[in-house]
Amino acid sequence: MSPSMRWCTLARGVLETGVPVGHIAFGDPATVYAHHDTQAVHAQLSALGFTKAVFELAVQRLADADTIERLCTRYARALGAAHRDDHIVHE
Repeated sequence: MSPSMRWCTLARGVLETGVPVGHIAFGDPATVYAHHDTQAVHAQLSALGFTKAVFELAVQRLADADTIERLCTRYARALGAAHRDDHIVHE
């Protein structure tokens, strides 16, 4: 396998196509999206209800500033809560 390819393991098995670095694959069956396929990715994420499932936030569009700010705020809050008690481990 080329160093610029990685295999995508899915719940139902292994995707038979390499996923180039910088690309993503999701869906059932999985679709590989290039970094410039933003509109297609946003459409598919919306169709899957991604923001509702992950962030408990139903949105119409992913590409507007208000939506991005709301998602980032929720994500930062969740990360802060999840890692509040973390500490540095010195080797």
